[in-house]
Amino acid sequence: MKNRNLALLAVLLAALLGGGLPTMSKIGLREIPPLSFIFIRFGLSLLFLFPLFLKEKPRLTKATLPVILVSLLATLNIVLFTFGIRNTTATTAQMLYVAVPILAVLFSRLLIKEKITLKKMGGITLGLVGTLSIVLLPILGLTDAIGGSLGGNLMILAGVTSFAIYSVFSKKLQERYSPQFLTLSFSLTTAAVSLAIAITETASYSRWWAGISLGAWLAVAYVGVIGTAAYYLLYQYAIKQGTPVTASMTFYLQPAATFVWSAILLGERVTVGFALGAILALSGAWLTTKSK
Repeated sequence: MKNRNLALLAVLLAALLGGGLPTMSKIGLREIPPLSFIFIRFGLSLLFLFPLFLKEKPRLTKATLPVILVSLLATLNIVLFTFGIRNTTATTAQMLYVAVPILAVLFSRLLIKEKITLKKMGGITLGLVGTLSIVLLPILGLTDAIGGSLGGNLMILAGVTSFAIYSVFSKKLQERYSPQFLTLSFSLTTAAVSLAIAITETASYSRWWAGISLGAWLAVAYVGVIGTAAYYLLYQYAIKQGTPVTASMTFYLQPAATFVWSAILLGERVTVGFALGAILALSGAWLTTKSK
């Protein structure tokens, strides 16, 4: 019971902190190129995690290769999210991450043989219907306030899928590695990958850093320190104390926080079509994670 309560506390804190990530990302990406944004984000994250680096002293060896490979799944999610969020709304992007606990159940069944009950199957079906309805809002002609674009929504959904698989494999890796080590490995992997490909942006965005506003710098600082380092530590801790599905509950608590952030800072408003899809997705996620 104690471990479960600790896991739920970590989930709640992660949801509150992570709720501002899509909003702040959109603000920062108005002025900072996407690949450079990722590198700055994870560079700041590593500065925050530097004490852990001194303690864990991660090394690239044959034994840690699986950790790097699993971290690349989370890196892929970051890249897809960063490009996708520019073409959709913060509220829609966060709402699509409600599919993480739903997909985590499916992948847990396939990868670690977790049983799926009849209630979970009902939740999976309901949640996927809601998620897909949100993705398809643009082609239904409901993009005026909240729907974003189909391309942006599909990129976010692809990132969601990648992160759900990462969540499941993280649980297996925690049999050998600490949450801190996994978070640090993920940050190092993403920083290295983003640095390697961010160089390609120098030709398209010449001296982009010269005119960046204070608001954009503050946005990327929040995303790097709070929305990345603190957030993923809490997420990994929730997996450690609970299950991948318990940790994934974060994603259906975050939309409420994101809506407040985006309504105040971006002026986003929810349409009826979006609200109906959100209700289905949240109900499905709740049924999926509630079922034992």
